[in-house]
Amino acid sequence: KQYQSQLLFVEAGQHARFFVENQGNEPVFFHIVGEIIDRVYQGNQIQASGTETWLVGGSQGMIADVVFDEPGVYVAVNHDYAALFTGAASVIVAGDPFGLNQQLGTSAQSYAELLGNPSDAIPPMGKNSIAHPKVNLHGLYTDERAAEIATELGI
Repeated sequence: KQYQSQLLFVEAGQHARFFVENQGNEPVFFHIVGEIIDRVYQGNQIQASGTETWLVGGSQGMIADVVFDEPGVYVAVNHDYAALFTGAASVIVAGDPFGLNQQLGTSAQSYAELLGNPSDAIPPMGKNSIAHPKVNLHGLYTDERAAEIATELGI
């Protein structure tokens, strides 16, 4: 549940890849509300294309390739909806669905470009990693407290 309150930001119209691991013994019915999974890989083979929901058995994993065609807010869920009550959902923000970039006076095409993702939501730096350009401050703060923390952190 460490990412339970973290949004994931992606570019609209660009390829996004999700690595889904089911570490439990119950099946996961992976689904992104409002989007089609373009490709599903399991065992280094393409298993399906153009699907809405994919079954991931216990102790198995999958790779899902998705292109979010339109800016918007999407939710990745386990289609076993009882799991939602235990926090089994991720909120994905694609592009700039609320037109905030124009209000903020930036030319960024998405919140992913403007804000980045939480530093603990990307792989640790290694041989094939790309440096992450953003440092984020996550939490429910007043503007004044957020400014104080940002000054303390030097961001």
